[in-house]
Amino acid sequence: MAGQDRHDSTEPRLVKVPPRRLRDEDRLTGTVQATITHADESAEIAWVVGTPWQGRGIAREAARGLVTWLATQPVRIVIAHVHPDHHASAAVAAAAGLTATDEVHDGETRWLLRLP
Repeated sequence: MAGQDRHDSTEPRLVKVPPRRLRDEDRLTGTVQATITHADESAEIAWVVGTPWQGRGIAREAARGLVTWLATQPVRIVIAHVHPDHHASAAVAAAAGLTATDEVHDGETRWLLRLP
């Protein structure tokens, strides 16, 4: 995420970053992304980790890093949508500082973090 410039457009901007390479296997493990909407200073985040690499804390590390980077951008609200039966993704969202809300959209719970 280093080297990403601030974007002043009013159009949403997608930022997509591979979380990390596994050193032992020299393979990409998945991706994290944020869709930043400058009009309301929000970012919707998501993560995907390949099945062979799940359960290693990769999504948690990547989501935390993404939220840390978003805090340096003109973003005040971070949102994620997690299916209520997907406990691993709920744990990732919580580890990144988001809290589940009562809102449900397309069967997924809205998670929210308000940045200072």
